[in-house]
Amino acid sequence: MPKAQTGSQRVVRPGARKRRPALACIQCYGRKLKCGREYPACSRCAKGGKADQCTYRDDKFQILPTESDKIIEERSNSVDDNRDIPLSPREAHGEPSRLISSQYNGDIMTYLKGQGTLTKFYGYSYHLNFYQQFPGLRAHIRQIKAGNPSINTLRDEIYSRLNDEYWHCSSPNVTISEKSPSNLIPVRHVADSLVQLYVDRFERAHRVLNVPAFLLDYNRHWENPSSTDPSFFVQVILVMAAAASICPEICIDEMAKKTAHAHAVSWVDTAETWLSYSINRYPRCSNLLPNYCLLLIAKRAHCIQESSLWTSAGTFVRLTMAAGYHREPSPTAKISPYHREMRRRLWTTAIELELQCSVERGMPPSVKYSDFSVEPPLHINDDQLQESIKDSPTQVPLTTWTDSSFQVLLRRSLKARLEICTFINEGLERDDLDKIQVLGQQLSSALSEIPDWNNPLAGPREQQTVTYVKRMLSVYVQQYMILLHIPFAIHSEESYHSAVCRRARLDSAVIIIDHYTKLIEAQILPAVGCKTSLVLAAINICHEIYVSCRPTGEYKYEASATLNALPQFAELLIGIAENALLILEKQTVATLHGLDEYYLLAMVISFVKSKMASQFSIIIGQEAADRVVRVSRLMKTAIIEKIYDSKDPIRQATDAILQSAPNDVNELLNLLVPEELEFMNDDFDFDLLLN
Repeated sequence: MPKAQTGSQRVVRPGARKRRPALACIQCYGRKLKCGREYPACSRCAKGGKADQCTYRDDKFQILPTESDKIIEERSNSVDDNRDIPLSPREAHGEPSRLISSQYNGDIMTYLKGQGTLTKFYGYSYHLNFYQQFPGLRAHIRQIKAGNPSINTLRDEIYSRLNDEYWHCSSPNVTISEKSPSNLIPVRHVADSLVQLYVDRFERAHRVLNVPAFLLDYNRHWENPSSTDPSFFVQVILVMAAAASICPEICIDEMAKKTAHAHAVSWVDTAETWLSYSINRYPRCSNLLPNYCLLLIAKRAHCIQESSLWTSAGTFVRLTMAAGYHREPSPTAKISPYHREMRRRLWTTAIELELQCSVERGMPPSVKYSDFSVEPPLHINDDQLQESIKDSPTQVPLTTWTDSSFQVLLRRSLKARLEICTFINEGLERDDLDKIQVLGQQLSSALSEIPDWNNPLAGPREQQTVTYVKRMLSVYVQQYMILLHIPFAIHSEESYHSAVCRRARLDSAVIIIDHYTKLIEAQILPAVGCKTSLVLAAINICHEIYVSCRPTGEYKYEASATLNALPQFAELLIGIAENALLILEKQTVATLHGLDEYYLLAMVISFVKSKMASQFSIIIGQEAADRVVRVSRLMKTAIIEKIYDSKDPIRQATDAILQSAPNDVNELLNLLVPEELEFMNDDFDFDLLLN
């Protein structure tokens, strides 16, 4: 259920007289609530007996200093400037912090936010935790925002409108029949484009379908739609939803000018509703596990329900384990060679998805390598795999290109990558150099095994797919190379080993961004599809420059010999990081997601550039502010055009219902705000981003 609108807030409809939207007081905003901004205190704070704590951030209502402010100031002054420990937004306004535990310095990069039993944890490998390795960044951001108050204003407005979009994106009482998947499949030529895009990009990495069998059913659907099984409709809309994430401009509804990206959330929502309904009613349906896997792929591609992806991926792994996919069936089991291979593929995909979600959330994987004994997938083409076969197909060498090359080669480094994710995120000591060397060698071997697959007879489409697979294989493995070497790379004591680790993670970071840049230049992958480890790579490049720019002896670091001897090399590296920022900017504007990553990376780049050329720090800071303001304004305009339609009957009905909704219900619902909004919430304790 969406949130009620209270006080002086109203929905701004297209064509209506515009006014500056009302913003919440700090108390309400920190709880993700709206209020009427009454003076001297809003009605919500007055009713809760906290009228004396009701303050506002803007110029109209100045925040008066309190005794707590003095304590905070003393705490800030007592900390060395280079060890600037961020304060939570609540502390910054004289309130008790809701931060439970967070390590801001040294080589610990974990984060726990919330209070009581309502907490969220982000572990070591979560890419945004890395901002803690830039002492002084918070003060730099404060200085930029002091001269650009529109950053906070735009953030508040975007937060409010994204909240509206989230709660109005679906109707709570829609039945299965009203959301029939068959009604959501677009016209043939549009569906064909999206299905082909999925096959060439997603199915090459995540083997879920037997492509010839899927295309056969797909063509039969267009010949006789009334005979198509509902589970196949779900499969088709999830395939299209995943493809829409890297080609959002494809037009679905030519009359309404709605693109595939605008429809993707609806497709995912419909498929999830159908699966939730069917997984209990039809637990033996052969398409349920593949469709659940496609649902996870589509959600991750669009960053839908991002905060719950790790738990959803773990659930999927357990569903496949409950079906025995993690064990190789005995020769006497009544499972055909075709289904044996499809089970191997789906299990490998399940493990890969759960592992990647674990890394992106900073959690250890739920399954160890010793927990499963299923054989790796066969290195074969899909046309060798038919339900009628009696014997298992014969594999071809890895140097021969097949439909399964990506999965088979990535599977060879699975054990090392599982160990790295556990090693980084399990919370134990991370200074085991011998283990780092062994795992690093295993990753290097996996990279050296990637063939060239040069086939002069291949057509343009196959050549593009081969190039995509080669570069993305390297991106996936290089991501773990960075994570593996981070503990020693940020070690407080300089040594030969830390220098080696710093060089290793720098090389991997540069390679990742270079792969994405070349894929974009070759028009093989658009910027919106360059997501995996992009921000992680850019921030690590910035950190290497930052470490090298600091005075010799500070924290016992020595300047990088290369950067010290060739100052222009640092400019080249910062240019690579800025290239990643441009890619991220295109993603943010196109998908209305990722503003937090864009904001952080823009500020980190600005901070590092100001260290490289302190005499131009003001100009550099203004460039960062202009970037953030420009993207925020584009995002705000796109959101307004997307969600505010006065003729939408569902929106009108929902608004009417919510006007009478009790406040306690809305406060409960506000705890469910999607993860992408956390950047805009003052209670999100990446507090250097916000204050």
